[in-house]
Amino acid sequence: MPGRGPSALEALSRGARSVVFVEADRRVHEILKKNVEKIGIREDYLCWKTDMLRCSFRPKNVDHLLPFDLVFCDPPFAMIPRLVDRSPLYRSLQRLARDGTTSDDALMLLRTPTESSFTIPEIWSHQDCWTIQEMDVHLYRRQPVPLLAESPPKNPSAAPDPSSTPVDNFPQESDPP
Repeated sequence: MPGRGPSALEALSRGARSVVFVEADRRVHEILKKNVEKIGIREDYLCWKTDMLRCSFRPKNVDHLLPFDLVFCDPPFAMIPRLVDRSPLYRSLQRLARDGTTSDDALMLLRTPTESSFTIPEIWSHQDCWTIQEMDVHLYRRQPVPLLAESPPKNPSAAPDPSSTPVDNFPQESDPP
């Protein structure tokens, strides 16, 4: 049942270490909590009543549930055509990809209407897509954040003298023309 966490509930019932549900609608949030109780899970989950377009994806006092390894993203279909650079949903997916929120190789399943056109942050690399009835389910993998280039030495005298470092295939004054 869309909007009631079936994918995450299935993951919990099959042994997922933890699950965080994010839901803004009060009624749907209550249904999620009842569904979790029905399958008998008592810990290592959070039904977080918040708006994914504005949240940090880092709920207070549950650091043990982070970082996320698998994300099911099921926004309202009406939002997908507006999923472009700098849109609220785009920025949410950027926040979701921050270090400490998702693991370096986290997977995200994004549900969209079939053949939708949209843009997501480059840190999410498209892996696959499956069409199921009237929807596409896209699989993305979070790319590791590139390491920063080595910073210059703090002591300028420790830097190599460029005039003493030969450059390959560059004619030297002593080389014949």
